[in-house]
Amino acid sequence: MHLKLCRLIGCGLLLLAVVTVHAQERAQNVFETVPLESRPRLVERLGEFVTYERTRQYEKLYELLYERDDKNAGKQVYSKSRVEAEGRKGVVQEFTPTSIIGITLNAGDPPTFSVTGQAKVLLKGRTVKKEMSISARLQDGEWYFSELLESYLHID
Repeated sequence: MHLKLCRLIGCGLLLLAVVTVHAQERAQNVFETVPLESRPRLVERLGEFVTYERTRQYEKLYELLYERDDKNAGKQVYSKSRVEAEGRKGVVQEFTPTSIIGITLNAGDPPTFSVTGQAKVLLKGRTVKKEMSISARLQDGEWYFSELLESYLHID
């Protein structure tokens, strides 16, 4: 009996290790469509985006957007609107990319990618899981983003 239990536990641990390695490989492969030289910075900037979202640092988040309305609105107006939207949209706590596709329209345009993934969102005191998307654009050697929005288009 004891030997069977040890074998069962050993098989379970082996299966867990295989699943973990496969998940890590898949996460690394998600970014393979992004040019190798700019990939690490994209991962870093996306992490900053999620951190600023999670910690509600909306003025810093504003600086990471590629379409800003500096003339009419600015950081303070953006920050205020984000605080007001928390009750409807929630606050992203985590975002794990699951697919990335290139969406650059024309040669000469900044390289742009659509990043879709699984998010954990704090909404009205509860954590909910959502599929969300964000666009990432490489401008002058730096990554900037669109808003992180709930995704209704599912790509497998």
